[in-house]
Amino acid sequence: MPVSSRSGRNEAVLIALLFVGGLGYILPWAAAASSALTFSAYDLAEWTSLIPGVRHGAEPMAAPGQLRAVLIVFTLLIALLPRRRRSAAGALSAAAALALVIAQLPPLEYFMDAGFHADVNYGQQFTFSVLSLIGAALCWMVPRGTPRTIALVLTGAIGSVAAITAAMRGMEALAGLAVGFSLGVGPWITAASIGGLALVTLRSYRRAESNGAP
Repeated sequence: MPVSSRSGRNEAVLIALLFVGGLGYILPWAAAASSALTFSAYDLAEWTSLIPGVRHGAEPMAAPGQLRAVLIVFTLLIALLPRRRRSAAGALSAAAALALVIAQLPPLEYFMDAGFHADVNYGQQFTFSVLSLIGAALCWMVPRGTPRTIALVLTGAIGSVAAITAAMRGMEALAGLAVGFSLGVGPWITAASIGGLALVTLRSYRRAESNGAP
C-alpha cells in the first residue's frame, strides 16, 4: 500500500477514535442507583463544584478540575491531529480546537459583572480555557513527523489515565451525598479511545520506521 494511502487511513482511524472519545465524554460518567439521574463528565464537574467540601476543602475544586482537564487533553489532541497544517484537515482541526476552547469559557456574567470574578468555579473554567488555548497553540506549532508522533502518544496516554482518575475523583466527591451513584460507561469509553489513539499512533510510527518511510 502506498505511504500516502496508509497515512490517510491512519489519520481517519485517529479521527474516529477521537470522535468516540468525545462521545464518551458526554455519555454518563455517574448514574444514580435509585433514579434516572445521570451525569456526563461536564455535568459531573458542575455538580461537584457545588459541594461545599469540594469548593472549599483541603483540595479546592480538585474534582471538577480533573474532569475539566480531560477537555484540555481533547483540545491538544485535536491540534496535533492533522499531519499537514496547511490543508483542509488542518483548517478544520484549528477551527475545532478553537471552538472547544470557547466552549470551556464561563458564562457571559463572568465577563460582564465583576461580582462573578470571585466565583472559584467560573474562575477555574476561565483558567482552563486559557490553558487550552495556550496548549493548542503550542501543539499546533509542533513540527510534523516524529515530534508530532511523540506528542500524540504522550498526550493520549496521559489523557487515558486522566479520564479514569477524574471519574474516580468525581465519584469520591459524590459519595458524601445521600444519593447512591455508580460509575457510568463514559470514562471507560473515553479512556479506551484516547489510549487507543496513542497506541495506533505508536504502531503506525514503528511500522513506518521498519519500512524505511520518511
